[in-house]
Amino acid sequence: RTLGVRIRGLDGVVVSQSTSAVFSLQRGLFLDNRGYTGYDVAVGILAAPITASDSVARYAVYDRFSTSTSTAYSVYNGLSLLVVGRGSTTNANSSPRVGTATVDLAAAFNSDSRQVAIRTTRSNVAFVEGDSAGPTMHGWTNPNGQAELTLVAVNSATDFASYNYMSMLATPAAMATATDLMALDGYALRVAGDPTATWVGNTSTDITDRRSWGISGSGTAPSDAYVLFSGTTASSRSVSVDSATNLRGLYFKSTGSGTLGFTFSGASTLTLGRGGLTNYDASRQTFSGNLTLGDTQYWDVGAGGVTAANITTNGWLLEIAGSGTSRITGAVSGAGGLALSGHR
Repeated sequence: RTLGVRIRGLDGVVVSQSTSAVFSLQRGLFLDNRGYTGYDVAVGILAAPITASDSVARYAVYDRFSTSTSTAYSVYNGLSLLVVGRGSTTNANSSPRVGTATVDLAAAFNSDSRQVAIRTTRSNVAFVEGDSAGPTMHGWTNPNGQAELTLVAVNSATDFASYNYMSMLATPAAMATATDLMALDGYALRVAGDPTATWVGNTSTDITDRRSWGISGSGTAPSDAYVLFSGTTASSRSVSVDSATNLRGLYFKSTGSGTLGFTFSGASTLTLGRGGLTNYDASRQTFSGNLTLGDTQYWDVGAGGVTAANITTNGWLLEIAGSGTSRITGAVSGAGGLALSGHR
């Protein structure tokens, strides 16, 4: 029997990829799947790379956690889901099954922090062989105001008739495991989250000052969080990094102009976490100070591009993508790596 993977691209065309090795996960053990006719959770090594002409989309993992190490899985309770299944078990080329659900409870079911199950509000879940490892998605409105599908979990079940713990949540530990595997081939997991603060930059331009974010009273400036910068609403587009700052992800909103980019400068270091950087704008974003990677991460520099001075990889991988130009004017140092993905 010829083993392979069928992938449906954005254009609806199904691309078949042969595999040089396929392993099946059965009862917690990895078994060589060659000659085995029952396929469930499988890990495959493609015999050839997927090309850009295959029109395969790259989805982000939706990160709702309050911190990068949080295990408060309840933040996913009530989240709307779009669940994708294999389709007919007798016709391998049939259309996939798609259904909606809502997270009723997300909770760990054993001591492994990577194994967190999602219970839905549905009374039962009807899985078929081959549904396992299928995507569970969420319709997210990204920081630029656009609708986007994001990954939340992968399908899994032990009782295909009535068990309603239906998915394995993308926990911080699970994301870290996936990141480590992908980085070996020069790829970073794309991770997305909701901004908790938007830059104001009027009373202060210090990135660690709550007033720079329009936060009053006893509030504090965001840390280990996703944040948004918009050139059309900020009083100042100069960001001072004079104290060590850790942010999980940066977003730059589209302004309709190529002249409203931000400049980050200062004597201290800005550390970016797993959310990396996404530039929706046609403006160039400039980092003239020191940048340090706090995790393996994905940058989409958009049409505007990014200029960075010194980047310390800190043992992590930085993957850069986007249609704009990226410029590194200083040194890239550390034991990590730098990868370009369809970029210039």
